[in-house]
Amino acid sequence: MFELLELPAGLVQSPYGISFSIKLAGVYVLLLLAAINRLILVPRLANYYEADLLQGTIMAEMIVAVAILLVTSYLTTFVGISSGE
Repeated sequence: MFELLELPAGLVQSPYGISFSIKLAGVYVLLLLAAINRLILVPRLANYYEADLLQGTIMAEMIVAVAILLVTSYLTTFVGISSGE
């Protein structure tokens, strides 16, 4: 990635860097939701209320995954590497 951006400041100054940072933040959110599901909500699945929470976080995971795919398509279609230079 640093071959595409000359300076680390390009992550917040270039369109490519900003799009990449948004995508990376989405991946972090997705991993956080997956960890909450796996470590907290699945062990508590016997409780009906917890099952509703698990269902909600799974829906949130799907929404974040679709958002990551949309940012990736924007990154590769409209921004591209040449725009970041």
